Amino acid sequence: MLFDGCKKDTERSLLKVITTDVLLVTSYFGVSGGTIETNPGAKIGIIHCGVCWNTSPSPDTADFSTKEAYRFLNKFNSQLRFLEANTKY
Repeated sequence: MLFDGCKKDTERSLLKVITTDVLLVTSYFGVSGGTIETNPGAKIGIIHCGVCWNTSPSPDTADFSTKEAYRFLNKFNSQLRFLEANTKY
């Protein structure tokens, strides 16, 4: 998962991200996303969220990635593009 522009106050706060399996997979396209949970009362400003992927373990934002505006609904979806047929990610 990637988080861009996160900011938090001086209180200790915890953030938990649960990703979903990739669905609607075609030869070149898929849909994934996740749920973002925070502790009650935590003051966290999440601006963007998304997913990243690669054929190697532990992908990061330098690999293929998405960047979605966070809509404050605790859930997000991302469209994965540029997938290759018969490739394990």
